[in-house]
Amino acid sequence: ALEDFVLIAGPNHGTTVAFPADLLGSLFETLGLGGLPVGLLPESIYQFARGSDFVTALNAGDETPGDIDYTNLYTVFDELVQPVSPVPTAALDFGKDNPQVANILLQDVCPGHLTEHITIGTTDP
Repeated sequence: ALEDFVLIAGPNHGTTVAFPADLLGSLFETLGLGGLPVGLLPESIYQFARGSDFVTALNAGDETPGDIDYTNLYTVFDELVQPVSPVPTAALDFGKDNPQVANILLQDVCPGHLTEHITIGTTDP
């Protein structure tokens, strides 16, 4: 049985980096052109936009189901998983004092540490 689940720089609540898709979509709607054409941007940009159907479905119901301990590691220098504050998009049950969840900003543990999205899960010790 699964006991521990560790997420490294996961965009659990979408990312503002997907903002160009939101902005372009709004522009197309304002101009009466319908939805943003498929293929204009990579599909992941649409899927990880905050409030997208994918992100909404991902977080529907219990964010931390089962009797599992969740650990989320994230970094202030992540160029993809944003925002980090005031509510980090990488966090689960943020501010809910869930005893099964540890949301860990690496710079809280190691101030000045320069890990970003790629190195957090590949080369950073």
